Amino acid sequence: MEETNTNFIIGLIIVGFMLMIAVIVLYFSFKESKKRNEVDDEIEEELKKNK
Repeated sequence: MEETNTNFIIGLIIVGFMLMIAVIVLYFSFKESKKRNEVDDEIEEELKKNK
């Protein structure tokens, strides 16, 4: 019983870390794409002004 309990806890910790990493990666990639969209909008505005 003790052996399966510790393995279960270790498994939960590993899964927790994996989820945390996934959330952090998604957060940063979302932040980057948002920044890129703002830059694209600025470029489009400049092009419209130049026309």
